[in-house]
Formats: sequence, C-alpha cells, structure tokens
Amino acid sequence: MIVTRRHSGASFRVPLATDVDDLLHATFLAAVASAARYDGRASCRPWLVGIAAQLLRRRRQTFGRLLAMLSVLKGTTQAFRDPRPELEARTDVARALAGLSAAKRMTLLMAEVEGMSCSEIATALEVPIGTVWTRLHAARRELRQTLYGADE
Repeated sequence: MIVTRRHSGASFRVPLATDVDDLLHATFLAAVASAARYDGRASCRPWLVGIAAQLLRRRRQTFGRLLAMLSVLKGTTQAFRDPRPELEARTDVARALAGLSAAKRMTLLMAEVEGMSCSEIATALEVPIGTVWTRLHAARRELRQTLYGADE
C-alpha cells in the first residue's frame, strides 16, 4: 500500500490514459509480476512509468486494429448474410490452433493477438529469442499447411 500511494501519481501523468484506475491497477500487477527483474535503483518511478507506457502502447495497438476493422464496416449496410461460412472458417482456425503444440500456440497468440514483439515474448516466456523465432515460424507454417494445404 505504501508503494501504491507513493508512486501512483507517476502512472496518472502518463498521457492518454482514459481509464486511469485500470491502468494503475494493471501497472502494479505487471510490476509485481516482474519485480525479480527490477534493477534496484533508488527510485522505482521510471520503472513504473515504463511499465505503464508499455501497457498504453499495447492498448493503443489493440484499439488501432479494432478501429481499422471498424472503419472497413463504416458506411456499409448489408442485408442479412448467412453466418455459416464464417463460423466454419473460425472452427477451422480453432482446430488448426488446437493442432499446434502448446509452446507454438502460445508464441503465435502472443505475437498475433497480443501484438508482442519477439523480444517481449522471449522475456515473458523466459526463452532465448531464437526459440521464439523458430516457434513462430513453425507455427505459421503449420497453420498454413492445415488451413490451405500450402507447403513452402
């Protein structure tokens, strides 16, 4: 609690934080999760602001992707469409993802869904970055093979 009261102001000053309470909460959860990697500086404020900045960056990327998807729909009015082809495609993707090993699936989802870089994934999974690249390449290749029958 002392740390929260003392350092919460740092996270409040990060620009574009619309949900400040959520950002503050997520920042301290991330700080607890990565406390072992703290370098021991006298002030942890730069470290906390860095965590908050990374969380905001990820949120902006996610909202950017959502905005891009929604802008495609802007101005389109369509009559009722049969949802079965889309549902079948989603089922195929779910089956293809389920066919991947847990390590490959996790790496792929962290990169493609969460928008994390390979170095961030390597840090999060505590594996060498080369392992992340290998898993990501293999996962994408296996998905293409399963979904399209394409083999490179």
